[in-house]
Amino acid sequence: MPWVRCGGCEAIRLLGADVAARRYGPENNVEFYTELLARNGRIEELRDLATGTQTSTAAAPYVKALEDLGRAGEAEAYLRDLIAAKYPGWYDSVLMGLLMRQGRFDEAIAAVEHTFDDLYDGNLLQSTLIVLADQGLHDRAIAHTEGRSPEFLAENEAYWLRSNRWWLMGEAGRAREAIEEIEALPTGEADDRELTIAWLLAQDGCVEQAIARLRRLPGKQAATDLAELLIGQTRFAEAVAVHSE
Repeated sequence: MPWVRCGGCEAIRLLGADVAARRYGPENNVEFYTELLARNGRIEELRDLATGTQTSTAAAPYVKALEDLGRAGEAEAYLRDLIAAKYPGWYDSVLMGLLMRQGRFDEAIAAVEHTFDDLYDGNLLQSTLIVLADQGLHDRAIAHTEGRSPEFLAENEAYWLRSNRWWLMGEAGRAREAIEEIEALPTGEADDRELTIAWLLAQDGCVEQAIARLRRLPGKQAATDLAELLIGQTRFAEAVAVHSE
């Protein structure tokens, strides 16, 4: 449909004028502009943004566009140059994603593991755990929850690291080990302790034990988890009854 392409070209022209004039805010959406360029194959214009005034916004769309064109090596070199130059912005995560999509998991982790004990916004540990889990590499993700610095643990262990670790262990078939870790903690130290144990029991195949545990718990989340377990067992009337109480 030629009119679609023409419409896209007109949008690019209008947004391009805004970007060139640096009219930002409600008059212009730079991110939308870069995505339009990528969708319309305007790789040279996208490169100009990614290597010029809009590097932080255009880098990821530019990398993906190059990758889609079979130019992943060029995309990788571009990112590594930015990182080596300590260019303002955080491009390690984009590089990690690019390498992960190529199945280069060890290199992807090596590119970002220097951030894993960082106490500021540049820490990519949680992102790495999620990406590894998405690839089914749960044990590898679990290994990166271990050996963290005392300073990092003091800031993050109770806040999110433990819960991520237990989730990964449940997905990796190590639910019993995770339950033992939870039960070894002082009472009240683990958030959502009973809900987490119930989920881990279900992951371990002990569905009836999980259901019995959830039935004793108050609150909407316990009821929702219980109903989902019952639905998974095709016990629909019981699931409905949970939300009718």
